[in-house]
Amino acid sequence: MARISAVLALSLAIFCAAVPGVSQTTKPASASQALPPDAPTRDQVMTVLNLLQIRQTMEQALATMTKAMKDGAEQGFRQKVPNPTPKQIAAIHAVIDEALKDTPIDEIIQAIVPVYQKHFTKADLEEMIRFYSSPVGQKALERTAANDARDGAGCPGDPDETNERRAGAC
Repeated sequence: MARISAVLALSLAIFCAAVPGVSQTTKPASASQALPPDAPTRDQVMTVLNLLQIRQTMEQALATMTKAMKDGAEQGFRQKVPNPTPKQIAAIHAVIDEALKDTPIDEIIQAIVPVYQKHFTKADLEEMIRFYSSPVGQKALERTAANDARDGAGCPGDPDETNERRAGAC
């Protein structure tokens, strides 16, 4: 859950800073913002982001955030209106869905590319690609995803443990 929150927060910050029309201080690229000579290519960055499953992570984070916002809005509404109708609850959920339906995940991902190009070298990304393409790298990604899913569900313990072995904790 912490990984999802961190990715979403970072992505939204990058998006707000880099996508025209979102930030009031967006400046056009200039010669002073040139990339280092050993900067990775856009294709290398996209390969790493694909290997890291950034799109899926962001989609999962958005779904989690949407549910949390719906739950929070519904709870707040129930404090004001103790017995809301199903139609009222559906209207609250529709407002949240409408607000988040056009979240530009592709634009956020594209905004991440120059950050990687600024902070990593071609050699760095070649190593990342080599690692995350390897069986150990894939296992690391799978384990991280399993831990995130477990944490997001509020489940304690090792992801290899069954629910029964956790004595019904999940």
